[in-house]
Amino acid sequence: MTLFFILFLILLLVAVQKWALRRCLESVYEDYWAEKTVTDPEEPFSIILAVRNQSRRYLPFVKVEMQVPEQFRLEEKAERVVRSYTLRPWQEVRFHIPVRISRRGRYVLRHPVLLGGDFLGLKENTREFRQFREVIVAPAEVSFPALEQALGSFLGDYSVQRFLYEDPILTVGCREYTGREPMKMIAWKQSARLGTWMVHQYDHTVEPAVTVLLNMDTREEPERIEAAYSIARTVCATLEDRQIKYDFATNASQAGGSRNGASVSEGLGETHFRSVVECLGRGMEEAARPFCRLIEEAALQNGRNRGLLVITPGEGLEQSAENAAELDRWRRESGENVQVLCARTFFP
Repeated sequence: MTLFFILFLILLLVAVQKWALRRCLESVYEDYWAEKTVTDPEEPFSIILAVRNQSRRYLPFVKVEMQVPEQFRLEEKAERVVRSYTLRPWQEVRFHIPVRISRRGRYVLRHPVLLGGDFLGLKENTREFRQFREVIVAPAEVSFPALEQALGSFLGDYSVQRFLYEDPILTVGCREYTGREPMKMIAWKQSARLGTWMVHQYDHTVEPAVTVLLNMDTREEPERIEAAYSIARTVCATLEDRQIKYDFATNASQAGGSRNGASVSEGLGETHFRSVVECLGRGMEEAARPFCRLIEEAALQNGRNRGLLVITPGEGLEQSAENAAELDRWRRESGENVQVLCARTFFP
């Protein structure tokens, strides 16, 4: 009788072990993400891993392992981060992995591994985290007198110039209807009083705006290409500081994004600037299309009656007849408000 009881206990133990091993991860929800999806070089941030027990059962053993990409600098000297937990019912735990990245670019995080075991800790069951996560490292800003002088001179001259357009908020009077105005411009009260069609005359308001183009249609060394990305960020940061609206476009292929380059419509503010620096962080060293097409598309988008800032790694941008023609046309229509910033000039 005792032998049968012992055998029963052994079989029960084996069955419970198999059941626990099979279901050890069924009720566990896992997630991970970067504290910042767009960051600066050498700026500290954390990779956050979260594990939650979504059942009433007590989980005696849950472990998380993550292999951090080699470009990430960990504060703890290890290639693999391992954490083990005991989870009460409905409990969630999180842990932070402080890291830094030194170089601009796009970095895809490796999937962490979730491990759970039986209640005796003899065997483990594993499952990878399913989410896709990436981090974009933007180029660093640069500061040196030659660039500040060139940029300051252009923006100083440009900010006092004005391109006129009608502001429908500021009405200064009425004038006779010519037949070309839309119905929304008709001044109904004045038309009824005078017995003829009259339309509102709006104030001509001024607001400077700039188009920023980053050219990668070049064969320069990687160092000057990286310098061009940094100059582009510095230019956009300066425009933000001076509250000058700008749009941005580049013909650089985007890692993990469009292979036709990238663009950000006209605007200002933190969200706008974040979109620009993300494009700069994703930018690769190859051009998706020639510069002449890039400037043509920018002109179609916003016109040429605005300032133009072009950042390019190397000299000789206007050696191409098509490039020279497009730049000359922009100079004529904008009143000579075109500035080309060459990385080779500032980093000989």
